[in-house]
Amino acid sequence: YYSTVLQIKDRENISNTFISNRIEPLVFRRYSNFFNKSNPSMIIQEVYANDPRPLDDKVFYEMFADKELEVLCWGRRYQNKKQWALYQMAIDDINKIITLINNV
Repeated sequence: YYSTVLQIKDRENISNTFISNRIEPLVFRRYSNFFNKSNPSMIIQEVYANDPRPLDDKVFYEMFADKELEVLCWGRRYQNKKQWALYQMAIDDINKIITLINNV
């Protein structure tokens, strides 16, 4: 179990570094206009609900056509799958520990 937890921490550090060093700078630099009231995210809509600036819907098309962003998203998807597998391993380990305790 403890080995799995260490692997989870390592994987989360890798993922967090990837997000903060690669994805966020690209999105903030190229797509700052993504953050506006036309964005369907509820949390973004709450912040920008009364924003008087005109909408910039073309940003969504630009983002979907951005190959570098696409590759970064695929990299993030890979990381999510790796993290999910580690979380499942931790759950399995905990269930084994519970079974051992219950059988004592």
